[in-house]
This record gives sequence, C-alpha cells and structure tokens, in this order.
Amino acid sequence: ISGLIREKREYKSAMASFERQKNEYLAQIEELRKQVGQLTESNTQLTGQNEQLSSSLSETQGKLSEESTAKAALASEKSAVESERNQLSKKVDIASAIRVKNITVEAAPTGTPLENIIQSAYHVPNFNTKVNLLNLLLSTNEAMTKVLIFAATKALADQLFEQLEIKFPEIVGVIHSNKDQNYRFNTVKQFKAGVFKYIIATDVMARGIDVAEVTHVINFDTPDVPENYIHRIGRTGRADKKGIAITFITEKEKVLQKGIETLMKQDIPMLSLPEELEISAVLTEDEKPKIRMKIIQTKVPKKE
Repeated sequence: ISGLIREKREYKSAMASFERQKNEYLAQIEELRKQVGQLTESNTQLTGQNEQLSSSLSETQGKLSEESTAKAALASEKSAVESERNQLSKKVDIASAIRVKNITVEAAPTGTPLENIIQSAYHVPNFNTKVNLLNLLLSTNEAMTKVLIFAATKALADQLFEQLEIKFPEIVGVIHSNKDQNYRFNTVKQFKAGVFKYIIATDVMARGIDVAEVTHVINFDTPDVPENYIHRIGRTGRADKKGIAITFITEKEKVLQKGIETLMKQDIPMLSLPEELEISAVLTEDEKPKIRMKIIQTKVPKKE
C-alpha cells in the first residue's frame, strides 16, 4: 500500500509538471499566433505601400514622358522659328536695299564682261597693306571723285569706315543693313549730291544703290562668288561712259580671281604696286600662320 501511495504521488507530480509544460507551450503558441498576425498586418501594409509607390512611380514616369515630349516639341518649334527668323532676316536685308529712295536695281548680264569698264587688280600681301593701298589711291588720284568701295561683311565695312574717316573726314560714308533706314537714305543722298566722295557698302545694300557717274569701283576684297564681281563693277561705266574697277587680291584670293576670269572668259590686267606704298608686316589673326604642336607622350619604364 505504501508503494501504491508513493506511485500515485509521483503520478500526480508528473501530471502537474506535464500540465505546466502544456500551459507554457500553449502560451508560446498564442504568442506565435500574435506575431504571425502582426507580420500578416505588416505585410498587408507593406503591400499597400508598394502599390502606392508603384502608382506614384507610374505617374512620375508619365509626367516625365509628357515633359520629354513637350521639350521635343518645343525644340522643334524653336528650330522652326529660328529658321523662319533667318529667312526673314535675309528678306529684310534685301527689302532694305530696295527701299532706298529712287532705286533702280541694275546688274550686268551674268558672265558678260562690261566693255565700258577698265578693269585692273593688285596683288596685295595682307589686309593692312590693302588699307595702305586704298588710302594711297584715294589720296593721290584726283579722278576718284565718286568711289564705291565694296566690303565683304558689315564688320569689315565698319572697320574700313573708321580708318578712312580719320584721313578723309566728312567725305566718306558707309551703308549696310545694320544702319537704320534714315541713315541709309541720308548717306545715299549725300553720295549722290557729291558731299560724300567715297561710300563703303556690302553686296546686298549696293544692289539697291543707283548713283549716276560712279567714277570708280574698288573691291577691297575679291568676291567669293564670281557673279558678285560682275554686279559690283556694274555700278560704274554707265550711260556710255567709261568706268574703272580695281580689285585688291591676296595670295589666298587668287583662286577666287581665277573663278572670276573663267566666268568672264578674260583675264583681269594686273598692276604693279606703287613704289611709295608702305608694305605692312602686321598680320591679322586670320592671316597669322597656324602652328600646330604635336604632343609626344613619353612612357616611364616600369620598375622591375
């Protein structure tokens, strides 16, 4: 009997221990269930946030695509406007020329030499010597009473005007499309009246000048389009009167001279430079020889 009592006590003790372990396990299971529930809720929130981020990303990409399309359209429109502006600028230059008072646009037939014009040219080494030669001719030749001087660009025309005005104040003018209309009118008017003996012009504006009895045409530069040479010298030698055309030609411009002579089917007579002409050694930036340095890279021997 004592043995049975002892076994019963041990059984109850074992059952109590088992019950405690069971309760602990159940508590752990409940805790795990809570954690799973929390993880599930967190996962749901993360999924929602991911969907929101995906939606925001899609909207952002859509906006970027729209902005890219708008920028491309704007660039295309800007290019079209710029092209239209350039075309309009050219039309304005031509329109400005033909608005000059009492204009008659006259040009010799393309490729036809003008028999009434005595043509000649000088081979000149550089730009500054051209300036010296122009000053010398205008100072020493009394027959140059109404001279039209051609310059290739508006900047060059202004530069020549500044230099000539120092030596020939109040008798030289300049005309190109950057000058306002009233200025151009007054310049042409004073040239016609003989107040200005010399006028500097670009090709476009000169085509709108109809001034009788131009004694000389001086091409400060050789035109790069042969037909322009014909248009230029056609400003003189009108109404059965003799005219004189003089062209300054540098070494680089000799190829342009050949093109003009091919078009006219005759050579331009060359004159020797006057002995009293000062040959300038000063070169412009464009005339200075370009020195190209070759950079040789040295290799340092590897240490062994």
